[in-house]
Amino acid sequence: KSDPWYRTFVEPLAERKAIPTSISDLDKSIARGEMAEVIYRVQEEDTGGSRDSLNYEDLEGIPVSGKSCTDLKALFEKAESRIYMNRSWADDAVMEMEESVGMDVAAPALESTSKMTTGLGAGGETDFSETNVQVEGVDEADFVKNDGKYIYMVKDGEVRIIEAYPADDMKELTTIDLDESDDRNINVTQLYVDGNILVVIGNEYTYGSYEKVQPLIDARHWYPNLHQNRTFTAIYNISDRENPRLTRKMTFDGNYSHSRRVGSTLYMVLNDNNNYVMSNPEFEPEVLLPRFQDSESEGEEQFLTSCADISYFPRTRSMNYVIALAIPLKNNKDIVSEVMIGNSQNIYASKDNLYIASTNYERDHFGEFYHDWDNAKTVVYKYELSPGEIEYDSRGKVPGTILNQFSMDEHEKHFRIATTQGNFWTPDNMARNNLYVLDKGMEIVGEIEDIAPGEKIYSVRFMGDRGYMVTFRSIDPLFAFDLSDPKDPKILGKLKIPGYSDYLHPYDENHLIGFGKDAIPAKEDEGRSNFAWYQGMKIALFDVTDPENPTQLFTELIGDRGTQSALLRDHKALLFDRSKNLLAFPIQVAEVQKKECNNADICALSKEMPSAYGETVFDGVYVYTLDLEDGFQLRGKITHYTEPKDEEVFTKQGDRWYGEYGKQIRRVLYIGQNLYTVAEDGVKASDINSTEEKSFLEFESTYHYDDVIYEEDEEPMIEPSLIDVLFR
Repeated sequence: KSDPWYRTFVEPLAERKAIPTSISDLDKSIARGEMAEVIYRVQEEDTGGSRDSLNYEDLEGIPVSGKSCTDLKALFEKAESRIYMNRSWADDAVMEMEESVGMDVAAPALESTSKMTTGLGAGGETDFSETNVQVEGVDEADFVKNDGKYIYMVKDGEVRIIEAYPADDMKELTTIDLDESDDRNINVTQLYVDGNILVVIGNEYTYGSYEKVQPLIDARHWYPNLHQNRTFTAIYNISDRENPRLTRKMTFDGNYSHSRRVGSTLYMVLNDNNNYVMSNPEFEPEVLLPRFQDSESEGEEQFLTSCADISYFPRTRSMNYVIALAIPLKNNKDIVSEVMIGNSQNIYASKDNLYIASTNYERDHFGEFYHDWDNAKTVVYKYELSPGEIEYDSRGKVPGTILNQFSMDEHEKHFRIATTQGNFWTPDNMARNNLYVLDKGMEIVGEIEDIAPGEKIYSVRFMGDRGYMVTFRSIDPLFAFDLSDPKDPKILGKLKIPGYSDYLHPYDENHLIGFGKDAIPAKEDEGRSNFAWYQGMKIALFDVTDPENPTQLFTELIGDRGTQSALLRDHKALLFDRSKNLLAFPIQVAEVQKKECNNADICALSKEMPSAYGETVFDGVYVYTLDLEDGFQLRGKITHYTEPKDEEVFTKQGDRWYGEYGKQIRRVLYIGQNLYTVAEDGVKASDINSTEEKSFLEFESTYHYDDVIYEEDEEPMIEPSLIDVLFR
């Protein structure tokens, strides 16, 4: 990168030791007292050789690495003391590390990992749905997968493989139970399927009595919780679906954040918090290193990286490692890791790059943390991807916070990101929204700021040279952006309609489907200005052929206030296939019961009570036919509530809908001419056109609680001593 224009101004200030350590970034709003301090220091005759001051590199955010384990220990010891004092922790530690010379021998690097070969192909129906992902060719983990013949799902901490095709002969082939140890609990959360490879991801909790963990305390010189959380990845060869063969299992320090699969490489991001190692002041520096175990190395614990290879940015505000991993699935390449002091809250991935985003809060001029939404920033770490490889590239920072992964996008070597700044409910710090375009070096080259003041972002979608944003407070503006010139993004047009969209999905390049809630603006006599009551679910088809004048072609309103859908929180719950005019998603429909009344005025008023919650009357899947001529046409409904006793659950509900265990549909997918709805109680196959039931595969509901297995109607029996260990 070429030096920015401001470097020649900042460096003389640094030479005068005139930059107080409370100024954390070059783009931070300087407090009046800080500016006075800068002026005072500049005017002083003596530059104060021992005075704390920042240099240019501290402010610019150039990553530091190559430090010793002793340096790393000093950094975290200083971090802990700062945190317990409610002060910014990086100041003195960074200065000490910059001046130190590493004398320790770096920890050993990662040894070679396993060799594995697998086959390809499931041999089923070629016409089948896949997980709804953000970027074509970049797979996302889910708890249900489908390959055209088999359905793979997570249930009760296990992985079940169902032969789903043909539908009239559905059967469960096998169950994979990874919880085989007495001193640890396995929690399977997500899956990937790639031909004859099944990848299982989850959490592993090590627990037990103090005697069980004492050897770990002695060996690692730290005092862990009885629950030690790690993340595991298990790779299976499933060429024989009835007998999956575990080919490799890896367990990593840290909590699972997110992952993506590109080709035959799994990219996984973890957060590893280091607070726990600080409880013993005599801990060895190597304890700070993240570790992992690999079945190919007979489960021996290994260092994931060395102290010298851990990077950090000056002014970092975290005691957390963000760990980015490239795990090969089909060859014998080593695992590649990048470890940095930072944090992962959300990710976006293209085929070429991975972006890890986290929120960065400012500090006041006393160096104390404070959650000032106006000054919060989003830090984005960029990593280059290639088969079996991952490498840190650069870092960017923009004002505001993001909503979710759809707030980020990459297009033609530029990164686009949408953020919300300010506080939604504070008049003197009014919320506003921004859109930024960054170049391949993660420098801002284009921006639009202060979009929809007083509102916040509810959904974003980038589509090539265009971008779309929904903001909301009392009415829903859909903004259309022209992003063809990265240096000059423009708002082309907007459409104001009641309600809002939580998720935007492309129908084609000129049409968008919005999924959200309808809303009724509050009346002024209610004392709630600029406010709206959300109602039932709303789906809309928008025409953005003319982005300067977007229009709403069709809408569909479902239920009343209280209606919910997993799709509004998780895009993977959507089944959409434009070639089949097929749209389906899980939903719980609530309706406000209309009561009889004798007074006409009261009756009229009761119909205008937008704050009233309805009672759940349906829990299942709505299936639509969708096209540009007729819009949304309800094709049918599918539910796992079928017997009369199931229907009693609806009539007996209280203020909240909990439903019957296992009958809430989690995913809907298709294979050939069959729709499959997946729930805890089983898998139902229905005709894709009529939605009539063809078959139902019922699961035996078995819970696992530690070492005790019991059926649904039985009470768990657990020894009091174990309860004492678990909850001490």
